[in-house]
Amino acid sequence: MLTWDEFIKQDSEAWRMAAASASKGKYDVTQLNYNVENDFIIDAFQTTSTEDWAFELGFISKSGLFVRVPTKEAHLINQRILNSLQIGIDSLVLEVEADVDLSRVLAGIYPDMVDLVILTDGDQSKLKTQIQSYLDVTSTDSSKSIEIPVVTPIRLSGDQKFSERLLVFRDCVNRLHAADALILRVALKQDFLAQIAELRAMRIVWHQSGRLDENLKIIATATGKSSSDVHPMIMANYQLMSAVLGGCNIVGPEMGEDDESVRLMLNMMHIFREESRLNLVRDPLAGAYLPEALTAEMVAFCNKRGDKPSS
Repeated sequence: MLTWDEFIKQDSEAWRMAAASASKGKYDVTQLNYNVENDFIIDAFQTTSTEDWAFELGFISKSGLFVRVPTKEAHLINQRILNSLQIGIDSLVLEVEADVDLSRVLAGIYPDMVDLVILTDGDQSKLKTQIQSYLDVTSTDSSKSIEIPVVTPIRLSGDQKFSERLLVFRDCVNRLHAADALILRVALKQDFLAQIAELRAMRIVWHQSGRLDENLKIIATATGKSSSDVHPMIMANYQLMSAVLGGCNIVGPEMGEDDESVRLMLNMMHIFREESRLNLVRDPLAGAYLPEALTAEMVAFCNKRGDKPSS
């Protein structure tokens, strides 16, 4: 039986020569690379992974639903959320304005049913008062210790380049004090491997700055939108899986006009957990050549500026 020690691995040059022979002059193999928006370029024949990040990357992802709540439509949103809860979600992330009536949004929803996160750019004190009233009414003996965070997140848009998003993240880290927590609201992009690498790079930069790993929470949402002819549900599958493999805390769709798409995306998360068992492994792509090389490039990009994080 062949053992690992007996396995002879081809090096990059051997693969390159084999590809050149197979191409029969139709293309120049030296030009083959993985190009991410012309900012990160990795050799297509990468066969080494020397990075050792010295800590366990990422978290086991929870399935979630992201909901923007228009102030005047709180009662309508509530029924749609209740329908989604029947499909099964771990977390409910609400983006609200300060004057929203949370009692209407959360009617029939109890704190031991689902993890709640409230995102807002408005007055947090008003919302915290509402949350406390909600907990006073709905808490049971098993949920008395539950806390519902009300925070202003850092938003990373799918329209931004990876390099732009990494710069925004790095600048946020530089401004924060060492004990501060950060919640990122990440719109997942279409590039599967680059998206995984970006999420891993953010975890590494955060850890290297001396902060507690659990103080960085990444909420990732998929839309399924594609700039090509790829079916939206196929693109959504790639986006959701990239977030799970990248170690996001909460992963799921954003509630839009099409509840059927939301249902299908939530069921994808169930498949990742119940059939693919992706919830049993942290950082499953550790050691994979190309993702590791991309991650290292993105970490180096973030660390180019000499700004020191606040202490």
